[in-house]
Amino acid sequence: MNRSAIVAIVSVLLIAVFLGLGSFSVAADSRRSTRIQGKDYVSINDAALLLNATKFWKLETRKAVLNVEGKRIRFTVGSPVVAVGDQTFVLRAPVLFVKGVPYVPVDFFVEIAPQFLQKKVAWDAGAKTLSLLREGVVPVRIKLEAAGEVTYLTIEGPEKVEYSPVSLSKESFVILLENASVSGKPSSNKAGLVKQLLANQSAEGLELRITLDPHTAGYSLKREVQPERVVVGFTSSESQMRAVGFAPFGGELPHGTYRVVVIDPGHGGSEEGVKGKSGAIEKQVNLDIARDIRGILAKSGTLDVVLTREDDSEHTPEERAAKANAANGHIFVSIHCDGYPSPKASGYCLEVYKGPDGLGVPASEPAIGGVQIGSWKSISERYARSSLSLARVISDGFGSATGLKELGLRRVPAVALEGVDMPSVVLYCGFLTNPGDEALLLDSSSRHRMATAIAEGIGQFVSEGPR
Repeated sequence: MNRSAIVAIVSVLLIAVFLGLGSFSVAADSRRSTRIQGKDYVSINDAALLLNATKFWKLETRKAVLNVEGKRIRFTVGSPVVAVGDQTFVLRAPVLFVKGVPYVPVDFFVEIAPQFLQKKVAWDAGAKTLSLLREGVVPVRIKLEAAGEVTYLTIEGPEKVEYSPVSLSKESFVILLENASVSGKPSSNKAGLVKQLLANQSAEGLELRITLDPHTAGYSLKREVQPERVVVGFTSSESQMRAVGFAPFGGELPHGTYRVVVIDPGHGGSEEGVKGKSGAIEKQVNLDIARDIRGILAKSGTLDVVLTREDDSEHTPEERAAKANAANGHIFVSIHCDGYPSPKASGYCLEVYKGPDGLGVPASEPAIGGVQIGSWKSISERYARSSLSLARVISDGFGSATGLKELGLRRVPAVALEGVDMPSVVLYCGFLTNPGDEALLLDSSSRHRMATAIAEGIGQFVSEGPR
């Protein structure tokens, strides 16, 4: 057999290997690296699968070529230089040839490919895994840790992860990470009170299903920043429930466990709200009342009060809801003023959240694994009974304290309450377009009576609970 025939046979064998005979057991959008000479590498086969590229290998010139997104990427075995069209880039390590297959350093995907490819690849150094990201998807790492009577599940990523509680019962605890994709494997699929953790990737996002120990008494769910992460906690100690901020399963807190009150002064910044003819500006009136409520409630010594804005700053409804939820709030009251074209309109009203039904948002989302997914924006609707109770006790005292007429209690898709994960209401304290109402809202003593009535209503709800 002559030399050219041997080269031809070897070339066929190498092409067969190159085309992927024998593959990793991981999915095509996630590939593990291999440690070679102290560096992390990925085979050219896995690179092609990850990028959905075509490939070929020239034995004579020792060059491997990937065609992806209309671009030709040329690697040379033994060289750190990569050619992309007329451009050249230098890798931190050379391309290597191992067991008949070229291997490319991981830094090509992390540092070089993002400069000319639309596809984005995330590198998880801990799990030694490269993952292809869909647009807008955040790669997250999942970690379980147990410490005595508390077990924590941490979901951490390089940027903010949106999450929706699907079910918060002990029997079925399910959270949907709406814009996330798991990067590598969880540190463990069980620890402490978590008997099983399943992470299922779907078109809707990353679904976490958690099987809990029967002795689990409550949970906490909060967002943290620097680093960006969502932390889910479970405890088996009922005596520590209030002290460490855990809630019982099922959504609504029992009597006596409401501790954190969030007051939301509507508008702010360029969003001035309604303006009255005598100079009242809604954003300032809302903030004055909210600050007064905080001062009154602080004197009780039993409640922590958080304002969604402390000054004349502008925040979206989503940011306000996120701040309230991150504070582990138990009660949310949004303060507003009303306005109407006719100056005769007068009085106050309260709103609680009701899903929009036929207003463009589906009443229910597609089922994932047999669990019906509800819209995150409609999470406030889980607290319908307690929100109505909160609205009633506030209304009872507000009318008598101000002399304003009650215009009723409305259940509407209130934007100010979207995504608020606790009993919540919006209170419209009067019409700034009505001369009489505006005069009340401009008077500091009248505003103080309003704030006192609201604070007393909150205090009554805290002591009595939902009715």
